[in-house]
Amino acid sequence: MRADGDARAGTCGKLWAALRLKSADFSTFYRFQQLRSTAAEAIFHFSGSPRIAILWREYLTGRGFPGLYLISAQTFSILPPIEYNFDASVEFPPHGLLSNIGAINSQLNISNPEFKGQIFSYEEAVTFSISKPEPDFKLFKTAMLSWDNTARKQHNGRIFHGFSLSNYQRWLRHLCTHVCINDKYTKDEKIVFINAWNEWAEGSHLEPDRRFGYGYLQATYDAVSDFDQVMQDS
Repeated sequence: MRADGDARAGTCGKLWAALRLKSADFSTFYRFQQLRSTAAEAIFHFSGSPRIAILWREYLTGRGFPGLYLISAQTFSILPPIEYNFDASVEFPPHGLLSNIGAINSQLNISNPEFKGQIFSYEEAVTFSISKPEPDFKLFKTAMLSWDNTARKQHNGRIFHGFSLSNYQRWLRHLCTHVCINDKYTKDEKIVFINAWNEWAEGSHLEPDRRFGYGYLQATYDAVSDFDQVMQDS
């Protein structure tokens, strides 16, 4: 189980420039990776025609790229990747959680009288995520750290209450187990995502802080380290 963020910056730059020449119908992308010996891009918010993906692939293969593996993030419009001619989708919690678990504002003593946002249970989010059935298409799973975006949204923020390292580790470990035993995913596709590395304005980060220190990183290591040998043997 690999959790690296290393990238070939030069190739990434050329790939990104090539995509920009063909379309402006997406807003951002995840870091370049190699997947099945092809360039892999995860598109955050895509609103273009399915024909665009075909044009991208034709454009890049005609310029020496071995191929293009496209991943649609399940954000504002959640459709199967085949609708866009993409190869797979990736979860992007808290997207996909808010409409499936109820807010718990009424169960808490909220000290800010101006707060108009929503508060959800982190533990309930974990339970919902790990119990979701596997779809027909390829869906890369994502575990989320704590979430509190009141720094950005102020009185209209969304908060996941009750975050704990043990629940985060349980979530991540379940996702690793799930993808490792699922034959639908090739060895190169046995990937899980984590949201996020340093979303400080959303209260979601793997980087150390004063509350947990290096606990986020340690919990991540404890969750994924047992899978190294499994992946080598597969």
